[in-house]
Amino acid sequence: MIRFRVNGLEDLKKFFNSFGRGWKIRAMRAWAYYMAGRDSEALRKEPPEKFVTRKHAYGKVSKDGAPDGYFSLRQFRYVAWKTEGFTKKHQRTHGISTGWAYRESGGRVMIYNPIPGAEYVVGDKQSAHERLVGWRKWRKVIADNMTGATRYAQKEIDRLIKELQKKQ
Repeated sequence: MIRFRVNGLEDLKKFFNSFGRGWKIRAMRAWAYYMAGRDSEALRKEPPEKFVTRKHAYGKVSKDGAPDGYFSLRQFRYVAWKTEGFTKKHQRTHGISTGWAYRESGGRVMIYNPIPGAEYVVGDKQSAHERLVGWRKWRKVIADNMTGATRYAQKEIDRLIKELQKKQ
């Protein structure tokens, strides 16, 4: 499972703190929605399908005679069994990308991905194979989408203010 809270981003903290408490929570909710809730955007965006061999990703790593790209004969046999003798083509389940969610508690918003193995695809323990396929680490995705998420949060606050003004 991957989960994180945004800490240490001074510009983002200033942005959130520029609002009163109620507005701050709405801004954080909009920011989290932009990052984790929008289909095929930010954290939910998958790289295009690309075939990378284990041999290319890992090279010679086994000491017990397994083929290049496998860490042990046991792993090689397991993969052969799961792929029915290497005849099954890998099919993406889209679980990692659709698994992103956010939760509010105590005036904070936490973004998380409960899918088992997410830490090896987009987390800090990302495997060489997933990196070569094109998956970016979640930290990079957050950094690349910071401006868009902040802009989205500001637009959401502006929209809410206009709604309140219309009601008066």
